[in-house]
Amino acid sequence: MMMHHEDARLSDHQTAVECAVHLGGSGEAANPYLKLLMIWTRATLKQRWPEVEALAEALTKQGLLAGNNINNIMDEARAIPPFRRK
Repeated sequence: MMMHHEDARLSDHQTAVECAVHLGGSGEAANPYLKLLMIWTRATLKQRWPEVEALAEALTKQGLLAGNNINNIMDEARAIPPFRRK
């Protein structure tokens, strides 16, 4: 069964909440932890966005990528200076 994007997002969020509550022991402790994770995720994506775009482009063209191909694509995306990217 194919999961819709909205369903996957909600499932990911629910899993994160359950993990945070498990680690923190309560909803009160889980909320700051989840906020920190969101900040960290946004910062990581901002920093690594060229790699995300490169992988998306390769997946669009090839449909499926092997682990070594993924590593090569990410390495190549990191090696291109920001001012020289498309």
